[in-house]
Amino acid sequence: MRMQLPPNIFSTLQQIPPVKYLRDQIADFKLKHPTIIQKLPSKRLIKRFSLILLAFFLLIIILVLIFRHPLAESIMNRKINSFNASHHAELKIESFQFKGLLGISLHNISLKPIEGDTLITIKNAEAHVSLARLLLFKLGLSEMSIENTRITLVKRDTTRNNYMFLLEGSKSNADTTTNRRVDLASRYDRLLDAVFSIIPSAIKINNFYVHANMEGYQFSFYLPSLEI
Repeated sequence: MRMQLPPNIFSTLQQIPPVKYLRDQIADFKLKHPTIIQKLPSKRLIKRFSLILLAFFLLIIILVLIFRHPLAESIMNRKINSFNASHHAELKIESFQFKGLLGISLHNISLKPIEGDTLITIKNAEAHVSLARLLLFKLGLSEMSIENTRITLVKRDTTRNNYMFLLEGSKSNADTTTNRRVDLASRYDRLLDAVFSIIPSAIKINNFYVHANMEGYQFSFYLPSLEI
């Protein structure tokens, strides 16, 4: 069944006070400033400018898609080197590849302090950026999957472990000489904020294993699969 609008619908709309007021104001502006109206670009020029702008935008997208792998590799290597230098760590990502327009897959990830046991190893990790959050200029994930993850926590004594480097980061010479206490509370807050701000809407985990050795006391935890 087709719905037909009343024949006088447009004339009725024009009589609504806000619409009528706006129409009268536009007509009054045209009468008072005819030279400004004449100087405005024509519809043909506006259409041509819009097409040029659209073509330029599409060209930028195509160039980003063509060169996104070397660009992402350069940015990733710079971030990894910066993280390793500031935290005295060895973060490695063997390879990565894009999945669609907003997805990325990372392979053979490992993290350890320079002097210590390996903390984390991940065989495969895949994440998809949330388009809705991206349009709001916020980084967020719509979904994420992790396969074959192993976390090993080792504490040999009060000074030697393989996980506190994530909270301590780099220390200046002044910090070393004066032995100032590290504000771990603020570091915990920053770490939690960074994690919870990008929590994905859907998570899939396969073969998740945690092992801890705390000065001889050991425990393990294994999760075969989990979907949230």
